[in-house]
Amino acid sequence: MVHAQGVVLAIARHRLESKERKGLSMFNLIDIQNMEGKITDAEVAYLASCAATIKQHGVCLEVGSFRGKSTAAILHGLPKDAHLISIDLHMLNPTTKQGYETAETLVAYRNNIESHKQQVTQIIGYNVSVSKWFAYPINFAFFDCCKTFDGMKVIWDAWRPNFVPGSTIAFHDYNPQQFGHNHFPGMVQFIEEVAMPATTDHKRVDYIFSGVYNGQN
Repeated sequence: MVHAQGVVLAIARHRLESKERKGLSMFNLIDIQNMEGKITDAEVAYLASCAATIKQHGVCLEVGSFRGKSTAAILHGLPKDAHLISIDLHMLNPTTKQGYETAETLVAYRNNIESHKQQVTQIIGYNVSVSKWFAYPINFAFFDCCKTFDGMKVIWDAWRPNFVPGSTIAFHDYNPQQFGHNHFPGMVQFIEEVAMPATTDHKRVDYIFSGVYNGQN
C-alpha cells in the first residue's frame, strides 16, 4: 500500500527534528526548497528524512543530480559520518533537450553543495559504467535519471547487487495518472512491475516513489 502523503511528511518532520536535537550540521531546508531544480518542497523534505535514517558510516547513492537541489536535500538529513555518491553526466552529453548536462549546471551543483562537499563524492559519468566497479553497499538510493522502462531496468539490474536489504530505494518521475505533468508510461511500468515487487513499505510523495528493498531478485 502507498502511504498518504500527509503521514509520510509527518514522519519526515519527526526524523529531521530528532536529527536537529542531536546537533548534527544541516542545510537550511527553506534555502534548499528555494534552489532552482526539478523537485518539490515536499520531495526535498522527504529525501532529507530518508537520508536521516542512514546508520553510521552508511553510503547513499544519487543518480541524476542536475543543479544539486536533490543532493542538498539528501545532505540536509545525512549523518556526519555517512557519505553520498552523486552521479550525473553534466557536460558529457550536452545534446539533451532538457539542458540537464551543461557546464552551467555543473557550476550550480558545486555551489549548492559547497558547505557539505566533504560528504560527497561527485562522479561525472555514466552510472551503469560506474556500477561495474563500485564495491560499496548502498543504504539509500535515489534515482532521477532515465524515464523509460528498458533504461530503468538496465540501471536497476546494474545497482541492485549493492542494495542492502532493508534500505530505502527511491525514484523520481512516478505519476500513474495518465494526464498532467510528469507522466512517463515507461517509468510507471518499471515502478509497478519491477520496483514494487522488490520492495515493501511503499510511499509516494508528489512524484517520488520509494520502497524498502526486500533483498529478493
